[in-house]
Amino acid sequence: MAATNEPDGTIQGGRRKLRPLIITMGGQRQSHLESMFAHPTISAHFESPVFSPGVPQRSIRSARGLLQVANSAGLLPQHEWEALSTTGEDLYHQNPLTYLDCLTG
Repeated sequence: MAATNEPDGTIQGGRRKLRPLIITMGGQRQSHLESMFAHPTISAHFESPVFSPGVPQRSIRSARGLLQVANSAGLLPQHEWEALSTTGEDLYHQNPLTYLDCLTG
């Protein structure tokens, strides 16, 4: 049986749909990607993508920088961003490899 979407945006079974962040300058490439993500087999697992016209590469080199850009684009649930931006900042400076541990706590 195929997974169905729940009213809260999760897929049956409790998993949340992924929302991709796509960095592109628009045009034909963006149109193609919008069509691809609108297809029923893809849209069952992904939310509509968020398009960004450009992000300086150096700002997303670290996990923390990437998550800051993702938050600015509205990709992170508020409670996750709050955990990452408060307790997570200390964890990031102590050990970047365990930075996301604050989400499981």
